[in-house]
Amino acid sequence: MVALQQVECLEEVVRTKSFRAAAQALNMSQPAVSGHIARLERELNLSLLQRTPSGSVLTAEGEQILPHLRTFAEHSRHISLAGEQMHARPRQDLTLVGETMRVRGMLPIVVAQLSRTYAQLTIRVEAMDDDIQVGEALRAGRADLGVFTLRQDADVHDDELELTRVYDIGPTGACLPDGHAALRLPPGPLPLSALRTDRLIVLEEPRSMEMAAIAFPEADRGNGVSLVDDIALGVRLARSGAGVMIVNGLSAYLADRDVSWRAIAGAPSYSLCLAQLRGRVLSPVATDFARYATLVADSGSKVFRYLPATGCYETGPGIDHWVATRGVDFSLAAAPRGSGTRTYSAADSKP
Repeated sequence: MVALQQVECLEEVVRTKSFRAAAQALNMSQPAVSGHIARLERELNLSLLQRTPSGSVLTAEGEQILPHLRTFAEHSRHISLAGEQMHARPRQDLTLVGETMRVRGMLPIVVAQLSRTYAQLTIRVEAMDDDIQVGEALRAGRADLGVFTLRQDADVHDDELELTRVYDIGPTGACLPDGHAALRLPPGPLPLSALRTDRLIVLEEPRSMEMAAIAFPEADRGNGVSLVDDIALGVRLARSGAGVMIVNGLSAYLADRDVSWRAIAGAPSYSLCLAQLRGRVLSPVATDFARYATLVADSGSKVFRYLPATGCYETGPGIDHWVATRGVDFSLAAAPRGSGTRTYSAADSKP
């Protein structure tokens, strides 16, 4: 089906005679503009543009169909405007999809803040491990925001998504049992050799398994791998001596505040990101959710600080106050992963 954004891309290329200039004018990447026009051509089964010495211009078929496409675009804009006017009352709901286990710890305080403005607030949270599924949900309008965990040196491979980095969850590391020989090493990230004989405990979700695979190549898997579906369970197993759990320090701390954790030398660091469809205007509640999530993350960064020199996390003197007043719910942070959905409402907010 023809989409408004496809027509807008075509119109801008016709105006500028350049895919690059059109992309800059639309604040999009050049591959994204090319992709929209290619999908439009496939939908219409027509060739719309041709390259000439003077730039990209319409084909004969393009000349004939463009007036009809412009009429379609104008009607689409009128329909959207009418819908906005009919629903002038701010939306009271929000759907969040993706690696939602990463934001469960901040949801109570965000819900509490949002419920001051949105008395009928409902936040639907659906866990998805696959970034492709998240992109499809956003493009189809089934979700407002997606949650991604990305390596800090990586970019999302979807030009239609716009990412906002909310906070850094720090480098990959290991939860260690008391008395582990690695804890007697000098301060700093642990060398891989210090853990080569240990059994690895890994959360059974793509990002955690990616973390483990990068930190421990196949030849360095020690005594094998145990997969768990619950961070708290993995940490408890590590503390009991069943192995070392591969996890970032912040997640380990939320699961068990007394755990011994050290970063692994050379292992990747990750950031939590919120994703939205590029060019889509967020509803007020989605905009406020992103703003409050960032505020909570900023506050947390003041009490959870990774120190590269020691390879550990430092908790500032205000940690107990932050936990008490920011509404971090450790039972949610350590909840089993699961692939279902959960709904939060204003009634879940804390006083």
